[in-house]
Amino acid sequence: MLFLISFFSVSDTFYLSRALGLYGLTIQDLGFRKDRSEDTRYKPPGLLKIFRNPLWSEELARNLRNGKPISRVERILNDYFSLGITGPYTAIKKGNVQISVIYPEITDSTDTSTVVPFDSSIIRLFENLILSIDVWNFYRNNALGTIGERSIGKLKTFLANYIMEDSSSVIRFLHDHGLEYYPFDEDSIFVILDSLRLRDFYFSDMLLINTLMEIRDSLMRRGGLPVMHLGTPYGRIVLDSVPPSDTFLLFVDIEGDDKYTNLPCGRICAVIDLEGDDRYMNGEFLAFDGIRFLYDGGGNDRYERVNFFGGSLLGAAYVEDAGGDDFYDVGRFSLGASIMGFSIFRDGGGDDIYRGVNSDFAFSGLLGVADFVDVDGNDVYILGRYEEHKPLWRNEYIGMGLGFSTGYRIPLGGGFSIFQDRRGNDRYSCGTYCLGSGYWYATGLFLDESGNDRYTGTEYGVGSGIHLSAGLFFDLSGDDIYVFRAGPSLGSGHDWAFGMLYEGAGNDIYHVSGGLGNSLYNALGIFIDASGNDSYSVSEKDLSCGQAMESRRAREYMGIGVFVDVRGKDNYPSGVPCRNDSYWRSGDIGIGFDGK
Repeated sequence: MLFLISFFSVSDTFYLSRALGLYGLTIQDLGFRKDRSEDTRYKPPGLLKIFRNPLWSEELARNLRNGKPISRVERILNDYFSLGITGPYTAIKKGNVQISVIYPEITDSTDTSTVVPFDSSIIRLFENLILSIDVWNFYRNNALGTIGERSIGKLKTFLANYIMEDSSSVIRFLHDHGLEYYPFDEDSIFVILDSLRLRDFYFSDMLLINTLMEIRDSLMRRGGLPVMHLGTPYGRIVLDSVPPSDTFLLFVDIEGDDKYTNLPCGRICAVIDLEGDDRYMNGEFLAFDGIRFLYDGGGNDRYERVNFFGGSLLGAAYVEDAGGDDFYDVGRFSLGASIMGFSIFRDGGGDDIYRGVNSDFAFSGLLGVADFVDVDGNDVYILGRYEEHKPLWRNEYIGMGLGFSTGYRIPLGGGFSIFQDRRGNDRYSCGTYCLGSGYWYATGLFLDESGNDRYTGTEYGVGSGIHLSAGLFFDLSGDDIYVFRAGPSLGSGHDWAFGMLYEGAGNDIYHVSGGLGNSLYNALGIFIDASGNDSYSVSEKDLSCGQAMESRRAREYMGIGVFVDVRGKDNYPSGVPCRNDSYWRSGDIGIGFDGK
């Protein structure tokens, strides 16, 4: 695999510096003060670093390009949240584990010649799981410290408010999870959050997810697994070709095409399906103060009418589909969605279709890490249904995903979301808040590495930072098309925020009302197209192509909008300052450059 020294070439940074020099500015001036809310708590340190040094975001994106899932989560927790978590994420505790064999049941009258023998090492493998859960419980309890049940109830109610539309929906959601609604106020939530030991909280979940990944790898190497039902202190472990109908800890599907409906999960729940064309229907798979783990080993699978599937609230979720042409039809808060925890999604290949309501495909909130990767295939992503973005738009939908993170305005900062598609000619369609965008002390990162891609949406997308946040978008190669109905979009910042679009190579087409290196209200917007013969179209000509408008001088600093097209023969509309082979200045600090 090719490891790049930098996404940015020497030419990219040279001409960015030269364009800034038109105003007597340097790259260091891009770090003007953006951290302006004194009342917000839990501001991610990594975001503050991006504010001070915006181009560090490229290094962060590059460092996250590769790596195993747990290693990527560790890097985000350390580089972005500064938690200082280190492995190994393996249980080292030793002790006696009570595992009983429920099936096959062997008695004195059993004809043992009819019983398929099983390898006792499989039992030892599951003993490691039980020991890991013991360790998970220890660190979980340590993370909570002296926080009482009522306070935990308030925290869960607050988190449910984060993802539900209204109080009645929150009450119903909590009831469905066997929980009570606890009234809360901001001060009580601050006290609870300040009492949490976050390092122990995340470490416990990383350890258990890593253990389940190791069990998956071991079972895949073995093959020919027998039917076996085991009893443990934390629930049943079932190896069978038929999904269990009552609560289980771990189900290993050893063969066949399966249909999963309303999986009967407890606090910790794992499914390892080794083969077959499977269907997951009519239910949820949410890590709410717990663990969810799903591995599907291959086949053309369908995930239909599932809600909160692979999301995490105060917990950790891992969903991986190893390959096949899959169809994902999910509701809200699914497939790489997390608040106070982490959620990992992987698809190993195939021409897949993703369709979501909102808060899907790399969405995060307070202290959440969302990590979504599709490795290969010509994929279609459609995000935004049912919920209109009122009052701004009618008949346009809220997306909030495909690399989007949000804080809880004003009192709390947000999380970190990364969406990555490595190969294929892909189609992306979303409403508002998507494709590498952030809102209120949060960071959304989008990375498409190759292919001829199509991006369409409404507003606040493709590298848009909104209200003291960072929105980062990188498309490294391919002949791409971008169509966004409104700005700020396509490398735009709004209100002390930072938005950046970087397009590495290809003959690209851009259309937006206002964007392409646009700053509104003292923000920073950067647009860089490194090469190719590109075509640009804008409808708000005074808000595009390197513009900084509506800056409030009482805020101590102007905004900066920068447009750089490094090379190629490009097509620009009339009536705008941008043109081939030239520099230009406009607005407050609006800067542009087009190279040969």
